[in-house]
Amino acid sequence: MNLEIAKIVTNHFQYKGISVELLLGYSGRGMYSKKTAAVSGDFGIEDVWKLVIKYREEIASHVELDSIDLRWDQFGLGAVVY
Repeated sequence: MNLEIAKIVTNHFQYKGISVELLLGYSGRGMYSKKTAAVSGDFGIEDVWKLVIKYREEIASHVELDSIDLRWDQFGLGAVVY
C-alpha cells in the first residue's frame, strides 16, 4: 500500500474512534521479503476500498488510482491491509 493511502486510512479510522495501527515495514503473503506500508485493525479490505473511493481526489494527487493494488491478511479478530 502506498504510504499516503495508509496515512489517510489511519487518520480516518482514528478520527472515527476505530483502533488502527500504521505499519511501515509489513511483508505480506507472496511478497518475498519486500516491505510496504500497511494498516492493521478490526476492519476489512472492503472498508479500505470505501475510503479510497471517498478520498480519491486526495489520493490521486499522490498515486495513480489505476495502480492501487490492495491485499489483506486476516488474523483472528483483526486484519492487515497492505
